[in-house]
Amino acid sequence: MIRVYVCPKCEAIKVGSRRKKVVCYYCDETPMLITELEFLEYSEMLPEERQEYAREWMKKYREKKKSVKEKEHADEEQKG
Repeated sequence: MIRVYVCPKCEAIKVGSRRKKVVCYYCDETPMLITELEFLEYSEMLPEERQEYAREWMKKYREKKKSVKEKEHADEEQKG
Protein backbone atom coordinates (compact mmCIF):
# COMPACT_ATOMS: atom_id res chain seq x y z
CA MET A 1 0.00 0.00 0.00
CA ILE A 2 1.32 3.43 -0.93
CA ARG A 3 1.16 5.98 1.87
CA VAL A 4 1.37 9.77 1.90
CA TYR A 5 3.66 11.50 4.40
CA VAL A 6 4.12 15.12 5.53
CA CYS A 7 7.20 16.68 7.09
CA PRO A 8 6.33 18.42 10.38
CA LYS A 9 9.17 20.88 9.92
CA CYS A 10 8.85 22.13 6.31
CA GLU A 11 5.46 20.59 5.32
CA ALA A 12 6.98 18.78 2.34
CA ILE A 13 4.81 15.94 1.08
CA LYS A 14 6.13 12.56 -0.03
CA VAL A 15 4.83 9.12 -0.93
CA GLY A 16 6.32 5.80 0.11
CA SER A 17 5.34 2.17 0.40
CA ARG A 18 8.06 0.02 1.89
CA ARG A 19 9.73 1.93 4.67
CA LYS A 20 8.36 2.18 8.17
CA LYS A 21 10.37 5.34 8.83
CA VAL A 22 10.31 8.00 6.14
CA VAL A 23 12.54 11.04 6.42
CA CYS A 24 12.42 14.42 4.71
CA TYR A 25 15.29 15.09 2.34
CA TYR A 26 14.57 18.83 2.31
CA CYS A 27 15.26 19.60 5.97
CA ASP A 28 17.98 17.45 7.49
CA GLU A 29 16.17 14.13 7.38
CA THR A 30 13.38 15.04 9.77
CA PRO A 31 11.09 12.02 10.42
CA MET A 32 7.89 12.46 8.42
CA LEU A 33 4.36 11.79 9.65
CA ILE A 34 1.91 9.49 7.90
CA THR A 35 -1.38 11.08 6.80
CA GLU A 36 -4.86 9.67 6.23
CA LEU A 37 -4.78 10.70 2.57
CA GLU A 38 -5.24 7.81 0.14
CA PHE A 39 -2.70 7.62 -2.68
CA LEU A 40 -5.40 7.61 -5.36
CA GLU A 41 -6.82 10.88 -4.04
CA TYR A 42 -3.28 12.30 -3.76
CA SER A 43 -2.47 11.35 -7.35
CA GLU A 44 -5.55 13.20 -8.61
CA MET A 45 -4.60 16.44 -6.83
CA LEU A 46 -2.82 19.38 -8.41
CA PRO A 47 0.52 20.35 -6.81
CA GLU A 48 -1.12 23.39 -5.20
CA GLU A 49 -3.87 21.18 -3.72
CA ARG A 50 -1.27 18.80 -2.32
CA GLN A 51 0.56 21.63 -0.60
CA GLU A 52 -2.68 23.02 0.80
CA TYR A 53 -3.57 19.56 2.12
CA ALA A 54 -0.15 19.34 3.81
CA ARG A 55 -0.63 22.77 5.44
CA GLU A 56 -4.11 21.95 6.70
CA TRP A 57 -3.10 18.50 7.91
CA MET A 58 -0.14 19.93 9.86
CA LYS A 59 -2.38 22.62 11.35
CA LYS A 60 -4.77 19.95 12.66
CA TYR A 61 -1.86 17.80 13.86
CA ARG A 62 -0.32 20.68 15.81
CA GLU A 63 -3.67 21.60 17.38
CA LYS A 64 -4.23 18.01 18.46
CA LYS A 65 -0.72 17.74 19.86
CA LYS A 66 -1.16 21.01 21.79
CA SER A 67 -4.49 19.81 23.20
CA VAL A 68 -2.93 16.55 24.40
CA LYS A 69 -0.08 18.43 26.11
CA GLU A 70 -2.53 20.79 27.83
CA LYS A 71 -4.58 17.84 29.07
CA GLU A 72 -1.47 16.11 30.40
CA HIS A 73 -0.42 19.31 32.16
CA ALA A 74 -3.88 19.68 33.75
CA ASP A 75 -3.78 16.04 34.89
CA GLU A 76 -0.38 16.59 36.51
CA GLU A 77 -1.65 19.67 38.37
CA GLN A 78 -4.61 17.71 39.74
CA LYS A 79 -2.31 14.96 41.05
CA GLY A 80 0.19 17.35 42.62
